[in-house]
Amino acid sequence: MSIIVQTGHETSKSKQLMEKLYERGLSRPANSYTHEMTPEQVSETLYKVLSREDISLGNEKMADNVMTDFLLANLDFKHWGWASEKNITTLEYWQHINPDIRSILVFDHPKKVFEFINFEELTITEIDRLINDWVNYHEDMLKVFESENVGLILVEGDSAIQYFSEFSSHLSNITNNLELKKNWQVQRKESKTTEFSNKKYSNIASDMIIDQILKNYPEAIRVFNTLLSKATMKKSDVIYKSKAPDLGVLVDSLNYIMQCLHSKNLESTISKLEQEKSSLVKNKDSIISTKDNKIKQLQAEINQLQAKIELIESELSNNDSKEISEVNRCIDNESKLLIEQLNQVQEELEMLYFKNENLRPVYLKGRSNSNNNFKYYGAVDRVKEDLPYRLGNTVINNSKNITSIIKMPTKLIQEYKDFKNSDAPSLPDLEDYEDSYKAEKVKSHLSYKIGKVIVESKKSPIKTLGLPIRIVKEVILFKKTLR
Repeated sequence: MSIIVQTGHETSKSKQLMEKLYERGLSRPANSYTHEMTPEQVSETLYKVLSREDISLGNEKMADNVMTDFLLANLDFKHWGWASEKNITTLEYWQHINPDIRSILVFDHPKKVFEFINFEELTITEIDRLINDWVNYHEDMLKVFESENVGLILVEGDSAIQYFSEFSSHLSNITNNLELKKNWQVQRKESKTTEFSNKKYSNIASDMIIDQILKNYPEAIRVFNTLLSKATMKKSDVIYKSKAPDLGVLVDSLNYIMQCLHSKNLESTISKLEQEKSSLVKNKDSIISTKDNKIKQLQAEINQLQAKIELIESELSNNDSKEISEVNRCIDNESKLLIEQLNQVQEELEMLYFKNENLRPVYLKGRSNSNNNFKYYGAVDRVKEDLPYRLGNTVINNSKNITSIIKMPTKLIQEYKDFKNSDAPSLPDLEDYEDSYKAEKVKSHLSYKIGKVIVESKKSPIKTLGLPIRIVKEVILFKKTLR
């Protein structure tokens, strides 16, 4: 396993180099396990803790916890790493925590500082600040490089990116079996990160002025030349000191050049905006014309619809009398049908009334004498009112708990008495019902089957003793039939 901790000044190509490593197979690290900090947040936190002059034991423990939490979150990765400008102060501590840590120090030409300058208000003070920051950072980088002899390489960013295959070979020498993808295994992407800066500094005069400005900072030249002398990979030439022009004149010249370039860019932008405006005006006229044509078309369709509506209203007016007579005829037919249905309902109500008043036998006798062809319906209810179904239904309803089971014999006797006292025994035979065929389905119910077993058991004392077993068998047989 190899862990790459890379660092480089914000003006260097450190982040671009790390992206190429990700493209070639190096894993991006996950956020820390407990605190869910991103790699950049981990670097920022460690920088704040370890950059203090007097580091207490508590601070060291805090740093250890942050590092350990981050390492635990990435145990599943074989080769992984990340880049941050803040890693410069923590490289030594990382290697102390984990011997698998490998470091890459990335630097670039100090003139790249000018790519990050706001040229609208360029001053000597601002240039002093940026150059001094660059010098301080890279002096720290040299100290780290000189104090660490193993597991570390120093490269110029431009060179490592341009000659990445050579860089991969150098990286393999300090890592454990880290194999990166070859050029043909990676989809080529056009680099857009330096497109703006390349256009911005293509002017020969501005490049010359920047070189002359740098010669006013001998410390930056010394540090850069030292980095080149110790670098594993480099592309730039050594900067030689010479008599430098007046710094104020150079800054004024550079300001003038950059303002001219800015004016040209503004003119180009204005020209593009004018073209877009002209195009929008043309589109507006086209849209208005299309809208007017659409309105005319919709108005014509509205006129056609209004004409159709008037025609339909005229036809409806002519057909009103015909429709009224037809409606009246339908009403008469429906009235006759309703009268017939009411007569039938009245007869059924009379039957129900006599049944409720325990006068059904008399009623049936009178009906049979007056009309021998009377038809009966309700075979399903006839079966459910019969003794087997009522007894079986009582057994099922009282078998849900032990208390109901104990009271079951008493309830069966009561159900038998209720049956005898009702008019159910005097009902017509099942064969006399017009819908007697429906009774077979009800007889297949478990209630009817259990009740039938109970009724049959009354015929013999032996059957009465074996009644519980016969009921259980009937239930089992019923469940098998359902399957």
